[in-house]
Amino acid sequence: MLVTEYIKAQHNKCTHLNDTLSVMNQDKAAALIRNDELIMKFGSSLYFKHGHNRHRWQYLSERLRQIGRLLNEIRKQGHSVRSLTDCISAEKFSAA
Repeated sequence: MLVTEYIKAQHNKCTHLNDTLSVMNQDKAAALIRNDELIMKFGSSLYFKHGHNRHRWQYLSERLRQIGRLLNEIRKQGHSVRSLTDCISAEKFSAA
């Protein structure tokens, strides 16, 4: 019973996070956010903390966009970085 409730709660969080992302400007940063597992986990964490307050969704969106823009800039510099996870690995940390 608890597992089923947990799965439903996770699904609802993901749905609400996607609602937040859907109102975001649909540009390169938004695409990077949607396709990066670590950024989405960070977004889920922020949503868990602030999502119950709808007025905090703007804050959540801004934080995710900051990380998306950072990842975009690192990629522009020609580093072989595919995701935020690559940026925090020891070999590529200097790129970030």
